[in-house]
Amino acid sequence: MRLLIVDDEIEFARYVATVAEGLGFETEIFDHAHAFQEACRTKNPDAVLVDMVMPDMDGIELVTWLSQRGATAHLMVATGYNPKYAEMAEILGAQSTFSSITKLQKPIRAVELREVLTRFLDSDSNGNAS
Repeated sequence: MRLLIVDDEIEFARYVATVAEGLGFETEIFDHAHAFQEACRTKNPDAVLVDMVMPDMDGIELVTWLSQRGATAHLMVATGYNPKYAEMAEILGAQSTFSSITKLQKPIRAVELREVLTRFLDSDSNGNAS
């Protein structure tokens, strides 16, 4: 399962990648939204993690962009700021074709992250994901 991570906090993105790779995910990290968008165009991810607050494009814009493209990936939205950011993205995503939407509040414990990622793997093995 392919996971694309976009977060300007590169240490957090590496942390997520390490946990995901331990579960068998293939991961790729981006610290800018435009590079993430380019990868989404060509790599068709099974799951994405989108940071809500970034300097070049915020997570709301990215969730909207993914939704307009008909993305079927599992969506994780993460923020270390006001949880309302993630709630807004969740509302936007609810009317889309995403396989699932999960809000993450930074910092996130590894056990919680593993639970979310394992649900994605279980869903995919049951034929419920993209």
